[in-house]
Amino acid sequence: MKDLGAPDWSALSSAATLMVLVARREGAPLSADQRERILWELRKYVPCYCERPAEALLAAAEPVAAEDLERATSLDALGDAMIRHGSRLLRARDRETLRWAIAASARNAAMARTLESADVSVLHHVWTRARGQFAIDGDFGSVELGGQDAMRAKNPAMLDALLRATTPLETHQRLRFLATDVTLPDDWSRRHAAAFLIGAAFLLDGQNREADLPAVVQAACKRFPLDRPVDAMEQAIVAAWLQRPGMGDRFNLMTHVEDQLTLFVDRPRKEQDEILHALNAIVANMGEATAARRELITITMAVLAQGRSAQWALRPAPPRCVLPGGLDDPSPKGGAGGTGGGGGKSWGRDGGGKSWGR
Repeated sequence: MKDLGAPDWSALSSAATLMVLVARREGAPLSADQRERILWELRKYVPCYCERPAEALLAAAEPVAAEDLERATSLDALGDAMIRHGSRLLRARDRETLRWAIAASARNAAMARTLESADVSVLHHVWTRARGQFAIDGDFGSVELGGQDAMRAKNPAMLDALLRATTPLETHQRLRFLATDVTLPDDWSRRHAAAFLIGAAFLLDGQNREADLPAVVQAACKRFPLDRPVDAMEQAIVAAWLQRPGMGDRFNLMTHVEDQLTLFVDRPRKEQDEILHALNAIVANMGEATAARRELITITMAVLAQGRSAQWALRPAPPRCVLPGGLDDPSPKGGAGGTGGGGGKSWGRDGGGKSWGR
């Protein structure tokens, strides 16, 4: 059994192992697309956490996952192995990073097969039973927190968000939702990503009217390094993506925020700085900095590797297995772009009302 405290093993090594374990639970090898997706997922946080390259993390994880699968004579035994890896990740990082790894594991498995109740069960156990560096009692029992959750624990609203209990049904609904969109739409671009990020910041906590969103997007997208403004047709496409039942759940929404940010990680650092400053300005203009909005900014800083200790680096844009159509706007501030058509009023109800980000 691998010593998860060994010098050659890290938090993201265990994250990569989780992704491989769920994908290979039924014995099939990883497909080429699953490998590409795991690498894309790992690259979201490699620079922020100063980890080894994603390729090295995956190469180290595969034999460990193979051994764990061979030793696991039952689903419970596999769950125990996965909880070990989830605990290694949580102790070093935080619950948001654990959320990312669980979501990535479910979506990666769903690329090759139907996500089954057994997959959801073991991932729910990782989410609820992984051991962190310390625990805090909430209304529904003790919640394990990671070393980097200490900052959040100092803010009452952020702490309250961390301590909310998660039922097996909620995990089932979340992972089933995420398993339905393992790829982005074919016509997705950086303009769509910018509109999504603006919309997520605006709609979090259900404190703003969706009818006001088109004007907010038009004004805020000028702060983003785009080849041209977001047009009405693109707003309508993003609206449909945001309005799906389940998107308003905080677990799901933050996972999608991470996805959208990866459309900018191949851009120069100056442009990535502009994205962070744009989202900061949007949040600042909305009044109270709620826990969900603080988390959105924290995740943006992490994925764009804007922290003082981060090792910023250019990374590839999403691969074809994530973005089938590829990026059609590689040159910000100078591309030709398309033309929009009506649809600006299609920012309707999300189906969840004030459930956004809660």
